[in-house]
Amino acid sequence: MRSYGSISYAGLLSYIYADLKADDPRVMAVKEWLKPITRWKRTLGWGRPGCFYYYHTMTKALTASGTGALESADTKQANWRQDLAFEIDATATT
Repeated sequence: MRSYGSISYAGLLSYIYADLKADDPRVMAVKEWLKPITRWKRTLGWGRPGCFYYYHTMTKALTASGTGALESADTKQANWRQDLAFEIDATATT
């Protein structure tokens, strides 16, 4: 089985709704797995419905968790809202 981000974001959202704290090992583990911002580009092979479900789930989880920036693969802080807007625009026009 391969891992994918939408279920991880759904899990993060569930942890938030269960009122787990940011320092809970489960919350920290899922955030660590989701760290590389480039993960969302892996969903493009699933077609548009899967891609936009991923974007929706990601946005809900990151907003609910109060995440303002994500650490990218090169350890730089990235504005996920802005990067996602550009990614959606590119996906919608292809």
